[in-house]
Amino acid sequence: MTSRFGVAVLALVLSMGAASADPRADLLAAAGRCAAFTDLRQFLDCYYGAAQPLRAQLGLPPAPAAQQRLAAGVMGIAPATAAGPSPAVPLPPANSAADFGLPAPVREADRINARMTAFTFDRFGFFTATLSNGQVWVQEDGDTSHASWSKPADKFVYNVSISHGLLGSYNLRVAGMTGAYKVKRLR
Repeated sequence: MTSRFGVAVLALVLSMGAASADPRADLLAAAGRCAAFTDLRQFLDCYYGAAQPLRAQLGLPPAPAAQQRLAAGVMGIAPATAAGPSPAVPLPPANSAADFGLPAPVREADRINARMTAFTFDRFGFFTATLSNGQVWVQEDGDTSHASWSKPADKFVYNVSISHGLLGSYNLRVAGMTGAYKVKRLR
């Protein structure tokens, strides 16, 4: 059920195109990026953190720092602090008790983690993968590894990690499967 919701939100986000001035559309776009979390609690915390810009616009108190940090990891935004005459409370360090049990934040420049929502193979057996964060990656022509994913992405969870390789390349790995694939980002 979560995967259907994530796919539905992602489809809505992709159909909207570029970010709009509508805060509701911005929240839905951010929620689509939260779909990368397969754990329901982490997804919900990310969603609440992603709602922070709308909360600020409405003058509501900020979401808890842990939720904002979780959303910031998938959205590339800085957590907000309390507004008003009272001084801002600094965010606790990333290894505080409030973060216990949450995944460690990963700088987007080093690696991305997301769920593969769709994939296709070309006539040569190279894949194009669409991720839950909206990114589309294609396997490099010179890669000698061939993916053998047989289950559709909407019926099976393919969690992927993309990291820097040598000489400016990128490596895509699927959790629970051996091997890595050389990829480049299309969008």
